[in-house]
Amino acid sequence: MLFTPDVARASNSRISRQEGKVFISTRVPEYHLKLEQSLAYCGFRINPEGIEVVSFSEFLLRLLSFPRWTPVEKHNIAILFLSRGAKLTFETSLQTKSLTKWESLQKAEILLDILENRRMTSHFHPIWDVRRQTVFGHECLLRGFESTGLPVPPALLFSSAAENDLIAALDQQARHIALQTASQFPPAGKLFINFVPSAINDPHNNLESTIDLAEKLGIEPSRVVFEVVETEEIEDWDHLETILGYYRRCGFQIALDDVGTGYSSLSRLVNLNPDIIKVDISIIREIDRHPLKQSVFKALSHICRDNGISLLAEGVETQGEFEFVLSEGADLAQGFLWGKPQATLGGEQFQTA
Repeated sequence: MLFTPDVARASNSRISRQEGKVFISTRVPEYHLKLEQSLAYCGFRINPEGIEVVSFSEFLLRLLSFPRWTPVEKHNIAILFLSRGAKLTFETSLQTKSLTKWESLQKAEILLDILENRRMTSHFHPIWDVRRQTVFGHECLLRGFESTGLPVPPALLFSSAAENDLIAALDQQARHIALQTASQFPPAGKLFINFVPSAINDPHNNLESTIDLAEKLGIEPSRVVFEVVETEEIEDWDHLETILGYYRRCGFQIALDDVGTGYSSLSRLVNLNPDIIKVDISIIREIDRHPLKQSVFKALSHICRDNGISLLAEGVETQGEFEFVLSEGADLAQGFLWGKPQATLGGEQFQTA
């Protein structure tokens, strides 16, 4: 199994279950008493020569269970673990981490296991051409699983990845899983695949493997729509434009997700010249009863019509919402009105009440 450098580096930092010594300290004098109390709570005492533990992982779980930690205190508690036989040297001392970082690594254990063993698949949510009343495509939604088979919420996967510098690894593997899962079924319209712009440092090198995989699987670039989520705080717009330009030259289409929310201005987004704009669910929710939301949607509809952009209403759940967006120029729609994401691709029928 080959890992990206990020996954390999994180794997090397995984929490040891071995026995050894724990060195724990704080440079803030006021926290010494709290540190002593937390160790006493776990059945230990501070020892300058190291605290003997049977399992560092178990020790850490017990220490983090101390109910009186504050975020600031955890940030200022330094911990170093040396397995039995290892010596305290300058080199090994560089493995010291704050209690906050150890806690983050603990949460990342599930993510690392999923990445290393590729315990992921994609589910598919249909996107409808509301004029033709046919399937236009499907959004590929990542699903991860523990070794026991229990599902892991996508939000947990991405929050753990963000905390542990694994966004690039998760983003790339999610793209590959989407293509591989979709290839198991007959073609059923376009594939909408999310991507994280900040995870892509070099568009050519980072995306080449995705393009090669699509070609190997026989998925034409014209079938793939890459989505960039607007709610991510984008600082380097030139970098984003470079990524989108690379996608387009390879024959892919571009969608801007969650339009109507986020940090960036609508005018700046339109300057990126997307093929599709997805109007955020917060705008669509009960839009048939909210004049202000209706005004926002109408404005977006005008922008799309004037610039040759397809307008997709995301998160449609009621007949009233659907009728409004249809009457105001939506080209495409997606939502629970037509069902939840499924593990299989295709076979849907366009039906409304």
